[in-house]
Amino acid sequence: MVFKEDLSIYLQVCELIEVKILKGEWLEEDKIPSIRSLSLELELNPNTIKKAINELILRKIIYKSNNGGFSVSYDALKIITEKIKYDFFTSKLPDIFECLYLCEIPFDEVEKRYQIFKMKKENQRMII
Repeated sequence: MVFKEDLSIYLQVCELIEVKILKGEWLEEDKIPSIRSLSLELELNPNTIKKAINELILRKIIYKSNNGGFSVSYDALKIITEKIKYDFFTSKLPDIFECLYLCEIPFDEVEKRYQIFKMKKENQRMII
């Protein structure tokens, strides 16, 4: 995995896990791979994985299972989605609006391109 330099690696591991949950690769209440297997898969120190796991426990996205290991929380999908929406509306969207305004890009052009993007994504889901 290639990591970005502007964000701590453990936070990027958190994002990776969140994406797996969003894509349905890891379902709510499912047990997730062990710290050891994740560290081998991602070629990272187990302490980095543990730090990411602890962060996700604090965010209530995963929890420590009674039978050992960790599982995806019941509300994980909702929690992740709400966080992404909040970040989008507070950080990214104002920058996008600024660009639209400065470059005089009509919103209907953005909407048209979004519809094309959405159709491609839906077609990819049908293929899988």
